[in-house]
Amino acid sequence: MARKAPGVVSPAPQDQTRPPSPSGKPRLGFLSSDLRRHAVSTFLEPLLEHLDRERYEVVCFASQQENDEVSERLRRLPLEWHPCHHLDDGDLASLIRSEGIDLLVELNGHTRGTRLGALATRPATVQVSWLGYPFRTGLPTIDYRLSDAWVEAGSGQDWQDPDQGKSERAVLMDRCQFVYRPACEAPEVSPLPALEAPGITFGSRSNLNKLSREVVALWSRLLLSCLGSRLLLQYSQLEDPFGAAASWGRSPPMGCRQSGWRCSHATPTMGTWGLTTPSTSPSIPSPTTV
Repeated sequence: MARKAPGVVSPAPQDQTRPPSPSGKPRLGFLSSDLRRHAVSTFLEPLLEHLDRERYEVVCFASQQENDEVSERLRRLPLEWHPCHHLDDGDLASLIRSEGIDLLVELNGHTRGTRLGALATRPATVQVSWLGYPFRTGLPTIDYRLSDAWVEAGSGQDWQDPDQGKSERAVLMDRCQFVYRPACEAPEVSPLPALEAPGITFGSRSNLNKLSREVVALWSRLLLSCLGSRLLLQYSQLEDPFGAAASWGRSPPMGCRQSGWRCSHATPTMGTWGLTTPSTSPSIPSPTTV
């Protein structure tokens, strides 16, 4: 599933002149607009912490408009940090090139805040796409995609096909490409509730715009096949009760009941919805706002 970005990412003449690293160590760059409280940082932070600084120098290019406590925590790691939201694609490419980046990992793909346009002139020696977007970007100057057999099996992309070309070749990590770190505010692991009461708690923390009728229908069938189960949906958009109600009205659950929405104490920036199956549903308070 290769996608072509607009003309902003059309290949341009490539300048391969880059300053060598004074230390002689390879310089690894990470480019993202999600170096903040975001799912990408949940997976990226353990890697940034444990990269061997005796072997590599680490440079982050932070293109997010605003920083938060996660940004500050990342900045305190032994790495170089370059804010670049204010730079256009040409200036960002010049910055990356001036930093002598040997391998640049871009973490957006075709998601909000992407800076693929800056990579069209190949400012780094090797350019890799990973984490934020599981498909090909369509950009010829992206050399590889980091992935694993689990993702590739369901992606519709044949990573074994030599006719796919020399760009964006999939490099499969052993077992799994993700190293997940729970949120700091996550509770301690407790005994499995399903051992004492019927039903399973399913959950989704994503984007409310992905809550289509097809998705809700599938989730409804899942819940109805596991009576007594519930589904907790946690989205930042649920902070707005009017927007949440409008979205819910477009995609109502089938055969399940909405338990109401509330703002979560554990994650004050996220709202929580609950869906439960009928007849065996636990008692749930009426919708409130914290």
